[in-house]
Amino acid sequence: MVAVAARSCWNYQRGSSGDNLALKGDGTIVAWGGAWFPTYIFVNSSYGYMTNVYAPTTVPPGLTNVVAVAAGGGVNLVLQGRGVPRLNLPLVARSLVAEVEQQTYLRVEAVGTPPFSYQWRLYGTNIEGATNSGLWLSQAGPYSVAVSNALGQTISGEVPVSVVPLRISLSVSDSVFAGSSESFFVAVTGVGPFTYQWRFNGTNLAAATNSWLLIQAVSFDQAGTYSVAVSNALGQVISGEVPVSVVPLRISSQPSSNSIFRGGSVNFSVAATGVGPFTYQWWFNGPKLPGATNATLVISNAQFSQAGNYAVTLANQYGSAQSLNAWLEVENVWEWGQNYYGQTNVSTGLSNVVAVAAGGFHNLVLKGDGTVVAWGENNSGQTNVPSGLTNVVAVAAGWSHSLALKCDGTVVAWGGNGTKEENVPPDLSNVVAVAAGVAYSLALKGDGTVVAWGQNHYGQTNVPSGLNNVVAVAAGGSYSLALKSDGTLVAWGDNSSGQTTIPSGLTDVVAVTAGGRHSLALKSDGTVIAWGDNSYGQTNVPSGLTNVIAVVAGGDHSLVLKDDGTVVAWGENYYGQTNVPLGLSNVVAVAVGSLHNLVLIGGSPLQGRLGNPSVSGGQFHLTIAGLAGTQYQYTLEQSTDLQHWTSVQTNSLPGGGRQWVVPAGTNHQFFRVSTTKAHNP
Repeated sequence: MVAVAARSCWNYQRGSSGDNLALKGDGTIVAWGGAWFPTYIFVNSSYGYMTNVYAPTTVPPGLTNVVAVAAGGGVNLVLQGRGVPRLNLPLVARSLVAEVEQQTYLRVEAVGTPPFSYQWRLYGTNIEGATNSGLWLSQAGPYSVAVSNALGQTISGEVPVSVVPLRISLSVSDSVFAGSSESFFVAVTGVGPFTYQWRFNGTNLAAATNSWLLIQAVSFDQAGTYSVAVSNALGQVISGEVPVSVVPLRISSQPSSNSIFRGGSVNFSVAATGVGPFTYQWWFNGPKLPGATNATLVISNAQFSQAGNYAVTLANQYGSAQSLNAWLEVENVWEWGQNYYGQTNVSTGLSNVVAVAAGGFHNLVLKGDGTVVAWGENNSGQTNVPSGLTNVVAVAAGWSHSLALKCDGTVVAWGGNGTKEENVPPDLSNVVAVAAGVAYSLALKGDGTVVAWGQNHYGQTNVPSGLNNVVAVAAGGSYSLALKSDGTLVAWGDNSSGQTTIPSGLTDVVAVTAGGRHSLALKSDGTVIAWGDNSYGQTNVPSGLTNVIAVVAGGDHSLVLKDDGTVVAWGENYYGQTNVPLGLSNVVAVAVGSLHNLVLIGGSPLQGRLGNPSVSGGQFHLTIAGLAGTQYQYTLEQSTDLQHWTSVQTNSLPGGGRQWVVPAGTNHQFFRVSTTKAHNP
């Protein structure tokens, strides 16, 4: 075998290839492995999965005279030789150790038009019987080879084969640590006994006459070049000079860049080799960090002001070394779960985020300036945010499409897989909320009615006749839910797992969500009701779960936000989607995709969480959670169209939170709170 080529590419749910090729000395190819080609299997209109079809790699019959190979993802290339012989593998000089080595080997590789004939030469004279591509030899001298075919002849240059008294192999470190003890070694092939003389900068070292050289308590003036002369009865060989530097210490493990959600914890660590003890001093964006004098720097309750470059200076009694910079990103948007399409690679530098949405394998965030940022899977263009899109007040992400609600009550859609879920009805207006499912969309209008479009294999877009007084909508795998102003639910579409079979007597609902084939409802008392498919325990609401202010359902898992800013998740966990990151807190919004989660973390303790909405006795009740021990000024604002806001109440009171009671209107009502910290009591 003279060459190999291999390719191994992995792209989950996109197939993989694993072709391997080997080029033999006779110009033929050996292949193994093969290619995996993806086929998408539709289980129903809502869900599908990828299966891989295997096709083994097959060498074309009769392929010969190959001189080079390359293997790629499903495509293999070879280069065939033609013409007068050319030497592809040059001759390399050899040596024989006197009285030890009897033979050595020379070999040549030719390309061109086969067949080839070979004739080896010594001192320019043909060697009898030496007519193969390789030659075993035992005599010193200059060797060459002539390679011929029907088109001509090529003669190599001469290479020397010599007889040497001995052969040495030197083992010397290129750098050593000040204060340490270092040993250099030489290995010898030949007929002993041997004598040794070590040298420093070309000068013999006194008493350095062993096969090893020991340097104790290395000092900086011992940096230089080292060599060794070895002799036996047949002669002497002097090694090449090896440069050796002396360093005070070396950083063996650099601090690594990292990212963390606001309020989380992260560590930066460094390790050194050399003569200790070591001292440490960490730096942040230039200045020293007071008290940061350990090998590990721990940052707890990370804040946006702590994002930046971190480095550390290490020192011992002989000197110091500076680490590379490590970057810390502190995010207010955080994700976890499956990441095959980069959906959990949070776009860096996100700021001023006010809302989040997660689709099948992509994400959307709404910024305070009314613009949208998207990332993750883009096979259907679902992350291609339309150029110039502004004035957005809400976003929704489906399996393979995205929706944006503008402040004028119109809807913009992009992406889609050909089932028209992105084709917004041309006369649609006065929309106050949107929802995106698997290949279909819902819009809630200001008059309490619902409009649906897109795929309809299960009747998921067949809005029940006469449905009105709706205050919220949810789009799932292939079914829809609507929350009415009286706290009851209406469902339609696929019911194969009981996802549209609303539990008997369910009332006082203030929020609803639709997953792949299961549903969640949030009641006004902060408890959660779940129904539908339970293959992964996604409807097994944790015992004692209360104080919930938001619910979201994924493919086969569930997630809720509590009024203290913490998150609880349950259900399928194959990709860690129910492993809530340790220390995650101050969450103000949640979203889930098929197999991943996305949360928005408050930019400061001032960003409260509205919760516990309910209507009773003609009054609307809601609360906001604040930071205990801090005094705030709260301003509650109200709107019926998400465009025009009016102040309802302003209060200043110490931390913990605030409850509002305001008259309940006859139209849709939206509330928001602006918060100002007054002072710390």
